[in-house]
Amino acid sequence: IEDLKSLPLVRAGETRNITALLKTRACLLVIDDADPGLATGQLSALCGPRSHVILTQRQRGADTFDLPLLAEGEARTILDKAGTPCPENVFRTIWSTVGGHPLSLNLLRATVQQNSASWAEIALDCQVVGELPDDKGQRLADRMLARLRPMLQRELAVFQWAALPAVNQDFLVKLLA
Repeated sequence: IEDLKSLPLVRAGETRNITALLKTRACLLVIDDADPGLATGQLSALCGPRSHVILTQRQRGADTFDLPLLAEGEARTILDKAGTPCPENVFRTIWSTVGGHPLSLNLLRATVQQNSASWAEIALDCQVVGELPDDKGQRLADRMLARLRPMLQRELAVFQWAALPAVNQDFLVKLLA
């Protein structure tokens, strides 16, 4: 909460305080991968009557809402609202990457709808999502692997020893058995 109070937001060359905006304007603040210890009561106290906060977390809490996933038909309907229908091969790539996650599907639709990317570019992004940098300039794949590193020390040591991005599955199984 204290970090949020001191975080400046620059809009049109002016520095604004996020907590003041939450109190006085209609705002939607999304905090992705929030710390489980984040006090939601203190956070909601920062909001005025027209502001809302969405927290995404990896761990479930007492007031957690599990976002229901969409069926394939519903996902296709969302994507097809981009103005240009989503080609079947692109839909298959998107579906295998994000599944029925409503927010992801709507972001992809909006990207095409606003002519920020074509369906072909969206498909390419989905195919290389692990290579894309996160907000800290780190590859998403590296960030995810870092979370798994403590559990996979032996397995990852084989790749480091071999100095290769891929090793034969039989070799890996035999070596680790």
